[in-house]
Amino acid sequence: MAVYLVGPLLSKVLEKASSFLVDMYKVMDGMEDQRETLESLLPAILDVIQDAEEKKNHRSGLVCAWLKSLKKVSYEAIDVFDEFKYESLRREAKKKGHHNHTMLVMDSVSLFPCRNPIVFRYRMGKKLRKIVEKIKELVLEMNSFGLVCQEETPKQWRKIDPIMVDSDKDIVSRSRDEEKRRLSRYCSIKQTARTSQSFLLLERGEDHLETVAENIFKELAWRSFFQDVKKISQRGENVYRRQLRDRTTCKMHDLMHDISQSVMGKECVSIICSSNFRNLMLEHPLYHVFIPYTSIALPDDFMGNEAPALRTLLFREYYGNVSTSHLFKCNYLQLRALELPRVEELPIRPRHLQHLRYLNLSDNSNIHELPADISTMYNLQTLNLSDCYNLVRLPKDMKYMTSLRHLYTNGCSKLKCMPPDLGQLTSLQTLTYFIVGTSTSCSTLREVHSLNLSGELELCGLENVSQEQAKAANLGRKEKLTHLSLEWNGEYHAEEPDYPEKVLDALKPHHGLHMLKVVSYKGTNFPTWMTDLSVLENLTELHLEGCIMCEEFPQFIHFKFLQVLYLIKLDKLQSLCCEEARDGKVQIFPALKEVKLIDLERFESWVETEGKQENKPTFPLLEEVEISNCPKLTSLPKAPKLKVLKLNENKAELSLPLLKSRYMSQLSKLKLDVLDKEAILQLDQIHESSLSNMELRHCNFFFPTIPSEPIIGIWKWFRQLVYLEINSSDVLIYWPE
Repeated sequence: MAVYLVGPLLSKVLEKASSFLVDMYKVMDGMEDQRETLESLLPAILDVIQDAEEKKNHRSGLVCAWLKSLKKVSYEAIDVFDEFKYESLRREAKKKGHHNHTMLVMDSVSLFPCRNPIVFRYRMGKKLRKIVEKIKELVLEMNSFGLVCQEETPKQWRKIDPIMVDSDKDIVSRSRDEEKRRLSRYCSIKQTARTSQSFLLLERGEDHLETVAENIFKELAWRSFFQDVKKISQRGENVYRRQLRDRTTCKMHDLMHDISQSVMGKECVSIICSSNFRNLMLEHPLYHVFIPYTSIALPDDFMGNEAPALRTLLFREYYGNVSTSHLFKCNYLQLRALELPRVEELPIRPRHLQHLRYLNLSDNSNIHELPADISTMYNLQTLNLSDCYNLVRLPKDMKYMTSLRHLYTNGCSKLKCMPPDLGQLTSLQTLTYFIVGTSTSCSTLREVHSLNLSGELELCGLENVSQEQAKAANLGRKEKLTHLSLEWNGEYHAEEPDYPEKVLDALKPHHGLHMLKVVSYKGTNFPTWMTDLSVLENLTELHLEGCIMCEEFPQFIHFKFLQVLYLIKLDKLQSLCCEEARDGKVQIFPALKEVKLIDLERFESWVETEGKQENKPTFPLLEEVEISNCPKLTSLPKAPKLKVLKLNENKAELSLPLLKSRYMSQLSKLKLDVLDKEAILQLDQIHESSLSNMELRHCNFFFPTIPSEPIIGIWKWFRQLVYLEINSSDVLIYWPE
């Protein structure tokens, strides 16, 4: 069944043969006859491809062998036309001023310069003639099979009288069968439903590649192709992983995995054992290889003989350095996707990766800079450098990588600046981290103006930004941005005292923003757009960190859709809102699920002047609360659905009342870090604890030095505990029975 997908491959060959870019730079001059031959033969083959697939099991396997040969030559043709495309992109970059030093050296020492137009035309003409000859031979074989052309089945449309349709069956949608087969091709490399894996979508011709991919994924998930689809928060305690958006994970259904494997056969393999790998590579052509463990090395003969046919090579190992010495032995690769975690340097020279579309070097703490000639990878669409936290600089000529659509730099905290003229990457849709440097050779924030960015964006180094540059960034027009972080790193050198307010005011986002994060802002007030409900009406997550000079804050109660609220190091914040801002008829914080309050020295109450107990507000959906170093706060919020509570305090002002409250019968996780050595524990003997997870740090009041009945009662009280962790307790001298 692996002979399927020949049709889409041939369609891709035909599409590449008609490339506008190839025509524009005349890289196929002198090869017009071969090109016209392909453009006439390929449609004829496409017309009978369905009939061939239906008859592949008959005629003693001749049709099946023919389809396999057709698939092989299709891959070869795609490689040839990709070389034409790369040459077109190279000439375009050269026209714009890109003269790579490495290529100049090679040209100067070579008798026949590698990019000489005459040499290129001769070499590529020879390759193209071979492709045409193979296609002609396959057409002759095809004619002997008596295959019939595929005919379009006429569709009978019924007239719809009412405006509303009767049922879901009456809704007509565009067929995505080809896209699904293409998607399954890349998904089949992943493991079964026992392990969650991400997947790759490689090059397609649509202008809105990401939108098409997202729609296909949603449909396949709806049809249970993917299961257990869920979002995993990236707001964890790992300080090196910085990602604003949640990560979507899923599992592939076992049956769907088997189907996708049968479609692709042995072209896509996941290697978990090297014992039978050699036999596998001799019996079947391998195009897509996934290696989950570093202990598995690719054989030298495979890398020498089979590597030119390899399209996808993914290493997945996060607990040790990947051994990639064998990759240095490759002279030429047709790779489209490469993933290499935990390497010290890029083991393959960029000039051998000219067809690469996807490069993932994330989690590489040993990489300090990328090779300069990575800017010659003109076909690259996705470059993932996330969590390369020792990366200092990016290649200065990145502006010539015009195919780049996604640049992931989140977690690259040591980056000094962005390369110059980044705004020339007009195809760029994802830029997760942009730091504004002080050097004149760096990109300023103005460069963001030309980029149609979507998803998340973290702007850092805003102390180096002027009000004019902030306005020029035009964040208000970037309606596809959903998550925005604005961060200052140092002190201002401007003479105007209200300079920070002017810069932040100029960075006003669009009204559809979902998440906003402001870090180390040095102004005394927030701009009006942060209190204007029409601007942040869709906000679901708000982080304010290190705004130590700020005296006036937004009335957080006005954010009706707010689900996550992080307030950290706000020296002058006293409450979440004032009594005057409350409307007695409207539920406050109706959507809030998670609150984190850290280092708020003056924070006294959840609502200012709450005073009476009957006026204490209720947080109806609040599930998780973390409070650390808020010495003036003496009460917990009224939250009937609270499940997770983390407290860190010097005096047990919150911990002791908690342990004798009704919260203990509804919490599932409790984390306490209390330094108070004079506190005396009293339990609520009426309600039994529902805790399944408890972490205690210090908390000496749990462990008196003299055995007594109340102590025994404590541990009987926690009878539902599944996980218990005790740290830094200097009075624990015995374990209760």
